Amino acid sequence: MTQSGSAKPHSLSPSSWNRWEICPRQYWLSRQRLPRKTGMAASLGTAVHATIEDLVQLDLSGKDNSETDWMPAIAEERLQARWQEEKEIFENTPRHGDWKEKEYSKARTQQAGGIELLLAHAGVPKLAPKKLTISNIICTILSSLLFGVSDAITANPPTILAAADKIAT
Repeated sequence: MTQSGSAKPHSLSPSSWNRWEICPRQYWLSRQRLPRKTGMAASLGTAVHATIEDLVQLDLSGKDNSETDWMPAIAEERLQARWQEEKEIFENTPRHGDWKEKEYSKARTQQAGGIELLLAHAGVPKLAPKKLTISNIICTILSSLLFGVSDAITANPPTILAAADKIAT
């Protein structure tokens, strides 16, 4: 009943109906808004995704133009920090499984794939992250200027995301 005394219309989705058909108790429990069990795969994905977001927002203004090998070091540092954040959230969730520290190697692999996609989107797809320099990024931006992207280097501070966005548009 609503406050006005009229009955509230009830709707039932196909998945809810299926849940009822399989097990009425499962249907009832699904409606109780109980805390969901957190999973290792979701935590791993969140850590990797957050790391890639960190790299996209990275302030490049303090980097030397010819400095190499900075991307892997920063990526590893950010992944470790985000991994620990996710571990803490995971362990503080009322319903959780076991944290699998060995999954960190999988997170590294997924992060490497994400960085590869990021660099491809930024216009430097064939360049290994170890060899990435600010000059590479600037050259990519400048080459994009030749193709009519006149405001590609106006981001302040310059970021990889700014370069990728300007090249993509």
